[in-house]
Amino acid sequence: MENQYQKVVSIGYLALAALATYLCMAAMMKISDAYDLEAKVKSIEFIIRGGSLLIGGWIFYFLQRNTKVNSFTNEVAVELFTKVTWPTSKETMSATGVVMVTVLLAGVVLAVFDWLWSLALRAII
Repeated sequence: MENQYQKVVSIGYLALAALATYLCMAAMMKISDAYDLEAKVKSIEFIIRGGSLLIGGWIFYFLQRNTKVNSFTNEVAVELFTKVTWPTSKETMSATGVVMVTVLLAGVVLAVFDWLWSLALRAII
């Protein structure tokens, strides 16, 4: 039953590796700009992109091959998809309505307090 959700777990690993690739590339680009490495190394952008892809690929490979990580994430997926009770469509719609009304009321209350505070400050000044 644990291998039933292996595709979902692999997609999660892929998403995590893609995020790590992007963050690594963004950080290395910032460092490259800060130290003006583009002037010193002609193909720095290629090196940064390739290095980021290698790091992301290594993260994906490590997560796929590590049995402890794989068994833990498979257990999490099993619990998430089988043991968690998901709300019905009607429950979701009613909860969304409650949140929208609450946010609207909070906005009105804050707007009134802001208006009163600005009146008080104008009276003082």
